[in-house]
Amino acid sequence: LEQMTLQPKSLSAAFLGLESPIAVLQVQRNINTLPEEALMAVLPGVTLARLWEVVGTTEQVMLLMTALIVVVGLVSILVSLLSTLGERRREIAVLRAVGARPLEVFALLIGEAAMMALAGGILGVALVQVAAASVTPLIETRFGLTLTHSAPGLLDLGAVGVVTLIGAVLGCIPGWLAYRRALAEGLTVRI
Repeated sequence: LEQMTLQPKSLSAAFLGLESPIAVLQVQRNINTLPEEALMAVLPGVTLARLWEVVGTTEQVMLLMTALIVVVGLVSILVSLLSTLGERRREIAVLRAVGARPLEVFALLIGEAAMMALAGGILGVALVQVAAASVTPLIETRFGLTLTHSAPGLLDLGAVGVVTLIGAVLGCIPGWLAYRRALAEGLTVRI
């Protein structure tokens, strides 16, 4: 076998370990102020702390955006139920005429809102899983960063539960309006 000598053509990085913390700062300053060489000395701990600051801020912004998206989704459920309530006036009146109590109509509308919120929450978790599974290999090959994603856990289940509960609470508004509406009002033909 031919023996190979490992001689680099250029040196792009070197790691130095110094015993004295004061010497670390002094060597960094000396390297960074060399006028004849384009060198830069970096303290890995300081650089990583700055990177995690940026990542932490980005994570907070993403969480805020997620919360705003959830709020917009819940408000759209409420608006949808309120806008269809007038159109469903006759349907609700027929239910009441065949024996449904006002409380049952109230519960029906709350259940509808809760089911819409539950479906939205499950769909959201599923889309996040699909996106994470499809983007992870791209990020690994393009940037060399290894991202880990796992199956939905307790946090995701809790988020879906909270969204469903809030959806049910928002369903109380159209439910209350339908509860208060008189049976005769729904059966009257409007011209």
